[in-house]
Amino acid sequence: MNDRIVDDMGDRKRNKPGSSGVQEEKNVDWVKKYLRKDSDLCQALRDNTDLAVKNKGLEKDLKYANDEILRLHSMLSARGVVEYYDRKHQMLKKVRNDTRFNRWLWIFKNDRTFRDNVDNSFGYRPHGYEVASIVGKIFSNTSADINSFDKSKGLQISTTDYTSDEQKILQSICASIPCNITIE
Repeated sequence: MNDRIVDDMGDRKRNKPGSSGVQEEKNVDWVKKYLRKDSDLCQALRDNTDLAVKNKGLEKDLKYANDEILRLHSMLSARGVVEYYDRKHQMLKKVRNDTRFNRWLWIFKNDRTFRDNVDNSFGYRPHGYEVASIVGKIFSNTSADINSFDKSKGLQISTTDYTSDEQKILQSICASIPCNITIE
């Protein structure tokens, strides 16, 4: 009988409170999952960095290609850039046939990229009427017809020919096309 008691006790495992083999296995699984997720995240961040570098290069190439297109169409001038960006928009016929002021008011209200670029250039959001009015002033400026022939610099404008607000609008238009702009 004593032998039987010893055998029964020998077959049983002694459990400590708060720990079990199953619990340890679950902990190991969570650690493995965490390490795998951490590794995946690090790889995704490296991929994202690589894509950002490639994207910057593509943006630069696109700007130069757009500069060349504008130059070939004799539109690498302040007026040409305004006309090009105006024509680029898909708008209703009644808006298209309206005044330049109303078209640019429509562009400012409906083109988020342009609006964000204007916000960044000004440091605040000007009213659409102000933006449309400035575009009109740029378009009527006698210097607006001067073409830029150095395609590596994109659109070249002089600080003496344009007000600060006009320069900001031209920068916003060029950033939205995208094309290069040099202010001298």
